[in-house]
Amino acid sequence: MSLWIINKKQSGYHTIKRNEGYLPMVADVYGTDAEARLIAAAPDLLAALEEIVDLIGPNLGCASLEDRRKADAIFAAAREAIAKAKPEGGE
Repeated sequence: MSLWIINKKQSGYHTIKRNEGYLPMVADVYGTDAEARLIAAAPDLLAALEEIVDLIGPNLGCASLEDRRKADAIFAAAREAIAKAKPEGGE
């Protein structure tokens, strides 16, 4: 189940809400449907990216040197995105 859901308002903007919890409101989005979907998917994308990095990253030892270099660059970008998405301190 997705953590955040989209409610499209009649006036054309979107409201992102938590699927559960005491404070349901996350954000109003005055952008496109695609932008609202991306924002609503952010927690799920972050969780999936963290799992991918944790699962695949340590298992690249058997890859060729060229593939490891490419993977290192990809994983560095993924780790940077994860850090950007989390508050300082990593929680």
